[in-house]
Amino acid sequence: MFQTFDKNNWVPKSSELVRQYREAQPFPHIRLAPFLVSEAAEKLVAEFPRTDDPIWKHYNHVNCHKLATNDLERFPQTAAQVIKELSSPEFVSWLSELVDIPDLVPDPTLEGAGLHQISSGGYLNIHADFTYHHHDSRLRRRVNLLLYLNKEWEDDWGGELELWDADMKNCVAKYAPAINQAIIFSTSENSWHGHPRPLNSPIDIGRKSIALYYYTKETDPGDQMRATQFQALPSDTMGARFMMWLDQKALNIYTRVKQTFGVQNDNHVTKVLGSISKLISGRSKPK
Repeated sequence: MFQTFDKNNWVPKSSELVRQYREAQPFPHIRLAPFLVSEAAEKLVAEFPRTDDPIWKHYNHVNCHKLATNDLERFPQTAAQVIKELSSPEFVSWLSELVDIPDLVPDPTLEGAGLHQISSGGYLNIHADFTYHHHDSRLRRRVNLLLYLNKEWEDDWGGELELWDADMKNCVAKYAPAINQAIIFSTSENSWHGHPRPLNSPIDIGRKSIALYYYTKETDPGDQMRATQFQALPSDTMGARFMMWLDQKALNIYTRVKQTFGVQNDNHVTKVLGSISKLISGRSKPK
């Protein structure tokens, strides 16, 4: 075993990083690269599960076409170690200082997080994330860490992470999913981000990443608890917007059921949303 994250790479720049994060547009965020020690990043890529590995859950519906898994016990060794380090008190303390949010806590259940992969033709529409943990209403979601693991990525494949302004009028920042690049950003009701345009990579090359979410403990969410909210692009047609709206309604209902009854397995919602997508759009991406 070896250390995968060396905070000493960033500590000398800490005050400058805090300023960059705070002043970034369209919402607080920062790009850090190379994020992990190079050996760790290379091992992550080499061990990353193939798209046909049974570890994956398939999320195929109007607003999303991706693979994901939070089954930590089945993760490759290096991925499990990296996630353990990035959930440690030492790292979370460093992260709290960077984003200026005291007392962040990691999520050992990796709800909505873990390993992600988007295959050729896949996408994730622009969205703002769910605001509170689905299984613990005291945990308010505050920060996302996305670590990309793609070697020799070609520009014409697309796959950039897009950050949009609060009014959803302009894409303000884009980041290619290059290997060992971390994008850290604050989550709020209008931190609109995603990968809305279908991936144009070769069929055997996916867009690989690790996603980790950090929370603060709150006493009562009140009426602030909500599901992930998807947004149409300004160029989307009325038909595409209607399909996205139907998909969103189904997701809202499932999220409420998940919170109320403690549903842990997303296979149910995947089937329901996939059926809706097939019914109303023939599995095609809204244009």
